[in-house]
Amino acid sequence: MRKRFLLFALSLGAVSLSFAQEQTEQASTASRKYWKFRERLDSYFGLMAAYNSPTNLNALVRSHNFKSAPNFQFGLGLGLGYDIKPIVLGLNLDGALTFSEQSRSHFTYIGIYASTNEWKAKSTVISPFVGFGLQSAVSRYRIKEDNLNASDLFASNRGNIIELNQDSPVLDFGIALKKHKPGKGNFQFLRLGYRLGLKDADWDLAGNTQYAGVTDRTQMGYLLLSF
Repeated sequence: MRKRFLLFALSLGAVSLSFAQEQTEQASTASRKYWKFRERLDSYFGLMAAYNSPTNLNALVRSHNFKSAPNFQFGLGLGLGYDIKPIVLGLNLDGALTFSEQSRSHFTYIGIYASTNEWKAKSTVISPFVGFGLQSAVSRYRIKEDNLNASDLFASNRGNIIELNQDSPVLDFGIALKKHKPGKGNFQFLRLGYRLGLKDADWDLAGNTQYAGVTDRTQMGYLLLSF
């Protein structure tokens, strides 16, 4: 009886040890897969400065004796990609705004991009990129008229705000500089790019689809510095 019990205990211990080893191996495999995934991540988040000059819209605004919105805009940008060797595929999103006493304008962008991490200079990754996305712009102008009282303003059928919207498909290309962080992937610290509209896009009056009588092709340069 004692021998049977001893054999049973030894068998149970062997099974438990085997199960524990199997669990440890599975956990180790999962951990390696996780860190391998992290190593291939490509990300950025930072401050953005853009120069965007809608030539035809600015000319229209000035022809009505208004001052056009400032061309420099400031905002934030972020992106996340994955390195499938030798190509990095990713998604990026950004936006910026500017304003003055009489106007305010901003844009938002969402797109996809492809790049590569194969070019290196010492510890810096030099990564050219090309992408495609949709850029939406909004420009608002506050009408300021002399010798106009409140009752006259409310009676006006045009109101005191003019808002124009534009949606434009754009090509996004440039170069990014990155640092590789072991266990965390590639972290972009600088992104220099240019966006070119694929067509002359209409400016529409806000609140309806009425054409404002002017088109512009997006032409915007930008610089993004990551935190």
